[in-house]
Amino acid sequence: MIENVNFSQKPEKTVKLDLKDRKIIQELERNSRQSNSSIAQKLKISKQAVAYRINRMLRQGVIKNFLTCVNTQKLGYSCYNLYVQLGWISQEQEKQLEAFFEKEPNITWAATGVGSWNLVTTVMAKTAEEFHQTSIRIFQQCENISSHANFIATEAYTLPNQYLYHDIPQKLEKTTIISQKDQPAILDKHDLRILQELSENARITNTELSQKLKLKTGKTSYKIRKMEEQGVIQAYKPMLNVQNIGRNTHIIMLKLNYKTQEQEKQLLNHIRSMPCTKYVEKGIGRWDLAVAIQQKDMEHFNQIINELREKFKTTINTFETMLILKEYKCHFIPKNITTV
Repeated sequence: MIENVNFSQKPEKTVKLDLKDRKIIQELERNSRQSNSSIAQKLKISKQAVAYRINRMLRQGVIKNFLTCVNTQKLGYSCYNLYVQLGWISQEQEKQLEAFFEKEPNITWAATGVGSWNLVTTVMAKTAEEFHQTSIRIFQQCENISSHANFIATEAYTLPNQYLYHDIPQKLEKTTIISQKDQPAILDKHDLRILQELSENARITNTELSQKLKLKTGKTSYKIRKMEEQGVIQAYKPMLNVQNIGRNTHIIMLKLNYKTQEQEKQLLNHIRSMPCTKYVEKGIGRWDLAVAIQQKDMEHFNQIINELREKFKTTINTFETMLILKEYKCHFIPKNITTV
């Protein structure tokens, strides 16, 4: 068990979002780079009200930051997930582990939790050997490892937070997709620098970005537009702290009995149709599917599991779960893309 982790599933005070808050989040999820004026015009409120509400949600920790969703396959990277079962570690060891995650450039996501596994990391690597070397560094940082498992994503989907928009007529249906079928794009050093900055803050303006990178604004705008057209940049979205709005994140890892492609299609369609589904990965390794859901409570989670088991009892062989308690890091791209 990892010490010094907040095992409370909800913060002391859950933030209640009203309809205007949720409509603003929906617009930010549609495109986080659109201006406050653009959002205000669509929602028929003042741009001052939009700015105030966004800043308030940032202060409340509802919105952590604004991410640029990048198709890493277009950069030549594959997505490797490492699940670890750790024994007890001290508070000091956890601090060291957190510092390691932050410094390790190829680790784009790291989180602790409870369940079948209590540590998970996502490693972006160009080769299996690169992932192997990163894994060794992770193992060197972790003491008392009882087991670990790898899961290599071949296809991934990031879905909208549909549970927030159940009463909003204008549905947000765009899904970001990453596939190993995608071929790398030809990018120069300026493209990579732009991606790095956008990954830190998707709402930075083209003028601010140009000044920071010492590029002409027209060139910056052109390069961003070109990467969007190439599918390198897929979306700009807010990263939410779902615990602050009364949700928990569970990862469900599924081993499947594939008999026909139709079975897989039906299962994937069902999972993607669930309003609480945030992320789906198809892959190879210990499992065939990894699904991140954001459910209300354990009763809701059990309902989801029971429904999956009942509807797809001939398709699902076994499953494991992990309740995420604390995220240490979340990026879409490695932090060293401008130096490789």
